[in-house]
Amino acid sequence: MREILGVAAFLAIVTLPGAWIGFSPLTKGFSGWVRLGMSVALSPVVVAAIFIAARLAGVAPGDALWVVLLLSLPALAILWRQRSAFVWPRGKALALYALGTGVPLAVLMVGILDENTRALRSHNFLHSDIVNGFLNGALIPEEMALAGIINGYPWAAHAFQAVASLALDLAPASAFVWSNVAFLLALSLLSVSVVKALGGDLLARASAPLFMAFAVNPVGTGLRLLTPETAFSPLTGDPRYSSFLRKFYLFNQMSLSYVLLTAMLLGVLLPDDRIGSRARAGLLATLLLALAVVYPLFLPVGLGVIGARIVAGLLAKPAVPLKEFRTDILWTLLFVGGALGLFVIYYAIVTGDRVSGTGVSLDISYYVLRKVPHTLFSLALPLAALGWLVVNQWPERRRETMLFVLIALGLGALHVVVTIPHWRNEYKFILAASVLLSPLVPVALGSITASLNPRRRGMLFAAVSALCILPALPKAFDFGSRPEGLLSVTADGTDLRLLHPHPLAGVTDSIRTGTDTKAVIVAPVQDVHLPGFTRRAVYAPYKPSGIPQGIGLELRYLLLSVKGHDRAEFRQRVGTLEAFFSTDTAQWSPALQRMERLGRPLAIVIEQSQPYPSRTWLEANGFARLYADQDYALFYRPEVPDDRRRRN
Repeated sequence: MREILGVAAFLAIVTLPGAWIGFSPLTKGFSGWVRLGMSVALSPVVVAAIFIAARLAGVAPGDALWVVLLLSLPALAILWRQRSAFVWPRGKALALYALGTGVPLAVLMVGILDENTRALRSHNFLHSDIVNGFLNGALIPEEMALAGIINGYPWAAHAFQAVASLALDLAPASAFVWSNVAFLLALSLLSVSVVKALGGDLLARASAPLFMAFAVNPVGTGLRLLTPETAFSPLTGDPRYSSFLRKFYLFNQMSLSYVLLTAMLLGVLLPDDRIGSRARAGLLATLLLALAVVYPLFLPVGLGVIGARIVAGLLAKPAVPLKEFRTDILWTLLFVGGALGLFVIYYAIVTGDRVSGTGVSLDISYYVLRKVPHTLFSLALPLAALGWLVVNQWPERRRETMLFVLIALGLGALHVVVTIPHWRNEYKFILAASVLLSPLVPVALGSITASLNPRRRGMLFAAVSALCILPALPKAFDFGSRPEGLLSVTADGTDLRLLHPHPLAGVTDSIRTGTDTKAVIVAPVQDVHLPGFTRRAVYAPYKPSGIPQGIGLELRYLLLSVKGHDRAEFRQRVGTLEAFFSTDTAQWSPALQRMERLGRPLAIVIEQSQPYPSRTWLEANGFARLYADQDYALFYRPEVPDDRRRRN
């Protein structure tokens, strides 16, 4: 019964909070299904706002779920009143839509069902750490690998994930997959609507989710299977955008950003006679703000979509009188300016403890020349579809065609000339381009095959779809398989537990169950990310040159280069740990005094094979042994003694 109620609560929070906007006058010109998709796109940000407001009012994290439900359930009345706006497909149409949506969903499920692989893949702990901070009661999450420092990653959507974890009673590292499933379904729904807005027939609309999921770089993905050593060649492209579904296997906020981008695309495609200037401006500004707080890297993409609409409207002659279109532009600029102002405030809070930026820059070099064929080859299918539409539909759909031309040029330029130094993250602009351009593939294919009989058309659509899908299947099965040496874990309520016989299983359980949520871990552990299994921050990484599972990056590189934290503070803390766990007894007390400056409970983990500092010294400084086995011992002190506090 608990599971059924949890699923019902999750479905409520992933749809109803956003319905207050999704079914507002801002979206009056859209169908019921589009408005439902936009509700899912906006729900995470609305939930985050309610959650933070409830926490500021003194509501405990666990009770904040009930506040979200209390404020969201009345939206059911809105859906009920709008029930006539939902036109349900039947017969052949229903079967085609089920197939087009079901295939990407089935491929996704192959890669996410194993609890171990989904919890420990890639950078999943980077995100579950933030969610755990919210679950612990933090208003602004701290950096779990550097206690007391504000986490420099945008965390708006993570507040939603905290509520989702509470609803499902699952650890964040497991609960995220169900959010991703919901986002994929919403993306499929909105992609169908984009194709419909472009004049696509039933077959084109039904295949839209397939091409959304698999149309980016299918040839390069296939070539990589044959020649894996050329993973970054101009022909094979970057494996991180091959296939598009890869981002839905992982705990990240890009999956939600795709839904928001598609909703924005629908917002600019809606004809002028179906939406007022202020309503469109308000909708686009709302979606832009949601996109910015969820995934700031795509803020230029969102601004580009809005700008492309304005430029396309001016160059291709607006469908309304020029004076009205100028009014439309002014309202858009006004609302977008307000959204950007709110984002600046949010971003200043998020990055409050960062001392350096991410290093994003414009770069014109030899490397840029290498990215041009990457761009053209990975987006070959959507670009070919765009070229066909330019040649064949320019007179009838001049504004829409110019809009997509501008989007393609803008995103191609972002990928080529922008350099994000940490693992070439500009590849993400290819994914954004695939989201916005892939609906053109079924539209063009439908137009090309319009003269064929239905059977031949269906076979041709199936063949092209298969050529896109088949290269992506091996990667899906790879994501679903458990790599050798992967830690054994299980979700226990909202906690993720490390299982025996791992030597740290017992001590991590003791930290999680026997210490205050504000406790700081001090441990000589290098290869396991302790916050992921304890929901407690560590003072600093011990010898931070390793790459723990679930992090995917060297911690020194992550904290200093990627997140931009203070290098001097980091070096001091790492040096403090080295001094504390040394055999030099004279260094123990100064090291402990530096840790005590945080003013928080301390949980000290000692290796039994190297018991330094000694048990007698720790007990003399107010620590009590909380746990011990043959591998590790845990000493805990819930507060800094008054005499030591005065000394510090």
